[in-house]
Amino acid sequence: AGAYAALFCRRKSFLYPQNGIEKKLQEKFPRLAGVFVSRNGLTELDVEVEERVPSYLWCGESYPQDGARRACYFLDTQGIAFAKAPYFSGVVYFELYGKMRGEKCGGNACLKS
Repeated sequence: AGAYAALFCRRKSFLYPQNGIEKKLQEKFPRLAGVFVSRNGLTELDVEVEERVPSYLWCGESYPQDGARRACYFLDTQGIAFAKAPYFSGVVYFELYGKMRGEKCGGNACLKS
């Protein structure tokens, strides 16, 4: 509702920053591999998302010597950790151990190697 600079109706899609929307969605949801925003007429935006597909588990810097289960994170094929993995009773994904490089986002996700 409202207007920009009292001239342009906020319902017009050409006023929304497509790149800004894409960037914010990927920051907010690390599970998304891609976000694509396009205009559909003057008043609509289409948002298409691509979710990351888990391929491996990263389970810490070293293999636990005591056999205790540690928290693991899903990794995609590029080695990006994007979400905390649930406990699996069997071998479902190949587990990787070692030091991660890159940023740590904290919370539920987003360790990037």
